[in-house]
Formats: sequence, structure tokens, C-alpha cells
Amino acid sequence: KIQTKAAFINQIMSGTNTMRESEGEGMELTAAEVTAIASGNPMVKEKFALEKDIDRLFSQKIQFYKDRKGNLARKARNTNDAENARRRAALLEREIPNRADISGDKFKMTINGKTFTEREKAGAKLISDYIALNPSVPVNIGNVGGLTIRALPMHYLSIGDVASLSVEINLQSAIGTIARIENAINGMEAAVEKLTANADRLDQENRELDELVKKDFEKQDELDQKSARYAEIMRELAPSANESADVTDSIE
Repeated sequence: KIQTKAAFINQIMSGTNTMRESEGEGMELTAAEVTAIASGNPMVKEKFALEKDIDRLFSQKIQFYKDRKGNLARKARNTNDAENARRRAALLEREIPNRADISGDKFKMTINGKTFTEREKAGAKLISDYIALNPSVPVNIGNVGGLTIRALPMHYLSIGDVASLSVEINLQSAIGTIARIENAINGMEAAVEKLTANADRLDQENRELDELVKKDFEKQDELDQKSARYAEIMRELAPSANESADVTDSIE
């Protein structure tokens, strides 16, 4: 609308107006603007240039505050995620001393009171008992490496008494299921390191977000200056009561 209005004014001032009346509809030229256009007043062109600049700056300011709001929300999520990561790491660290070595020939698993030292047989029993149980709530079904095994809904197991390692059952593979359990148990130290590193990364990101949200809109001075100049021009272009009446009479 601003560009159309500016083009319309430029054509009137240059005497080359080829725009249809309908194209100028909705531009709402004031009586003072009509007078200024007819006189070739350069303040009119400056007025519309300022309108365009002020609109642009206001749009940037709105986006600036939207970004600030988003950064504050992101910081809150980061804080929550970092706390959860550290809490999870602490639980794993407490679980590690409870873990027995089940590597190689030391493997031992008890399922519903029956103890196995062979991985494939243990996995087969685990899968068959899980299918028969089809749990809708957590149910204790055994022990491995000193850690409790609980059957969970949706083909998952919980391993441990403190940290509760989550393991998905591979219903098509007894060995595959046992391998997942062993990987989870043996990977607790690595999980602690990963969780701690992630919490540290989130803390660093929050420090950077703190610096961003402290900043003010960097173009505020430019917006204030242009707004002040725009107000000054509008006062200059504002018609007196007599001028407004004269312009209206001439149009009629």
C-alpha cells in the first residue's frame, strides 16, 4: 500500500499519472497531502519514505521481542533438561556398584525363579515369559548381574533397582535381546559421561542465551529519530481549519 501510494504521488508530481482511479483507492490521501502534492512539496515524499522505514523497523522490533521470548522459553527447557540429565547420571552412578560382572562365562540370569548360564536359553525364556505375561504395568520377572529385571508394556524391560535401564525386547532374537541387556548394563559409565556432557552443553547454551536476552533492540535510536521526524512532518503538513475547507471546496 505504501509503495502504491508513493508511486501514485510520484506520477502526480511528475505529471505522468497513468494509474486508474481504482488503483489509488484505499490510499486515503488527506486534504493537506493533496495540497502538498499539487505544490510539489518534498516533505510528502519524505513522509512516505519514513512510513516505509518505520514499518520496517517496527516489524524488526516485533521479531526481536518474539526472539527474546523464544530464547527465554528455550532457556527454561534447557534448565529442566540439564537438571534431568544430572539427576539421571546420579542414579546411574549409584547403580554401578550394584552391578555384577556377567561377561563371558560369568553370565548368569534368573527368570521367574529359573537360573540360566547360557545366553540363548535365558533369552528364549525371557521372551516366552514376557509374551505369556503381556504386562500392562511393571512386573518383576527376574535378575541379571545383581540387577532386577522388570517387564514393561510395549515390549520393554527395565533393568536395575535405582537407575532403571530401559531395554527393548527383540521378540525375534533371544541372543539379540540378551545382547541389548548386556550393552545397557556395561554402558552405564558411558551413559553417565554423555549425560553430564549434555548437561554442561545446556548450561553453556543458557549462558549465551542470558547475554542475548539482556540486549536491547539495537535499532531503537533509529526508530525514535525517524518517528520524531515523521511526527514533525505530520505537524507541518497538518492543515488549518480554513485550509482544509478551501481544499474541500476546490475538490467539490
